[in-house]
Amino acid sequence: MPNPTVDFYLLNTLIQEELYRFTCRLIDKAYLMQKKIFIQVSSREEGQRIDELLWTFRDVSFIPHRYLEVSSVIDAPLSVTIATDKPSQLDADILFNLSDKVPTYFPEFSHIIEVVSEEKKNKNQSRQKYKFYKTQNCQLTTHNMNAP
Repeated sequence: MPNPTVDFYLLNTLIQEELYRFTCRLIDKAYLMQKKIFIQVSSREEGQRIDELLWTFRDVSFIPHRYLEVSSVIDAPLSVTIATDKPSQLDADILFNLSDKVPTYFPEFSHIIEVVSEEKKNKNQSRQKYKFYKTQNCQLTTHNMNAP
């Protein structure tokens, strides 16, 4: 499998909630393109917030998904999964990496999305991830975005 393409979306915001909402919009676009999506989160709280937002961030629809808090078994019909750790069986096209590090299993995806805020810690972690992906010969693209 070739190295994944990695897109960094740079947001002009310090507010974590805006980063989450922007991420949900990107997830929605990928879902509508019938992509299988895995969302790697850093914590249980972050996973729960993304879980809530995927149900409510749009007034007219929601994105069917599963949040694996305890079980690591994936139910095949749903194409969007949220977890803090890699499920035992993972079949996804796109990784939305909200964690602070690059997962060791990143080569299993064809596409990786990193959303970056202006918050200092997040920005520094993203710089480290960018450098790592570059050493792995991933195709990197940066998108400068306005705050949602």
